[in-house]
Amino acid sequence: MARARTDAQMCEYGENGFQEYQYIACGGSDVCDVCKKTDDRVFSVKKIMPGVNAHPMHPNCHCSTAMYIDEKRYYEWLDSYDQHYMSYNDWVEWKNNEISRALAVRNGNIYGIKTTNGQGVSNETKAVLDKDIHKLLKEYPVLKGRISEISFTELSSNEIASARINKNLDLALKLNINIFKNEDMLHGLIENENDMLSPEGSMYGYLKHEFTHFLEYQYAIDHSETVDQAGNDIGTSKYANEILDDAINNCGLTKSDDIMEAQISKYATYNSSEAIAEANSTIKETVLIKEIKKW
Repeated sequence: MARARTDAQMCEYGENGFQEYQYIACGGSDVCDVCKKTDDRVFSVKKIMPGVNAHPMHPNCHCSTAMYIDEKRYYEWLDSYDQHYMSYNDWVEWKNNEISRALAVRNGNIYGIKTTNGQGVSNETKAVLDKDIHKLLKEYPVLKGRISEISFTELSSNEIASARINKNLDLALKLNINIFKNEDMLHGLIENENDMLSPEGSMYGYLKHEFTHFLEYQYAIDHSETVDQAGNDIGTSKYANEILDDAINNCGLTKSDDIMEAQISKYATYNSSEAIAEANSTIKETVLIKEIKKW
């Protein structure tokens, strides 16, 4: 019966959003050494085990438990509420994930994604990338778990990053090793980003361009019945063409290089996929960019 009450109590803790509980030894003179040693210790609700970290620890056990919140962490959440507007439990999960990601960066991975050839790239740079990728995956949750690899590799001198997809439809992010291992060059790019991409003062705008390509790839995958069909739709920019053509028509414009350059950028004249990625990642505002961003 005591075990059943404990199980019910833990269910109640979980339903009320508490992730931890505190063991409270009884105050009687007959309290045993086992319960004394466990008194005041804090455990995860998910890892409860009567007889090990919850009552009854033994026959005739009179001890109990209580819901637990780390007071220091609670006030940290309260003091920073106007910056995040998250519930306490969501905030704790976010903080724990932040710590896990920081540890992953130290081990060479960015956002827990397999990261290769990162020798020579500082942990500070990887941390900036981690933060921006975290932000982008919050914006585009459909891409969570879809990027199989981040690779620092040789790219053309004017190419900062590149979204790639292979024949198995695995997504990979390629980063220009010559830029990312050169702190001065990278700093210059970040400083200049404000002029065209993003006011964040980070790699966010550059990465958002590549993540827009990932969104296009993922959309094609989700709307295809076979791998071959998805590959063909991606190769022909089927959905980027549809989005761009609809946006141009809705704006009463005609499709031409002059219009693309004036409304989006010079790079947008290359093809529809680049036009969509440029429009989605720029802070420039035109009627065409606003229309494209509605998708």
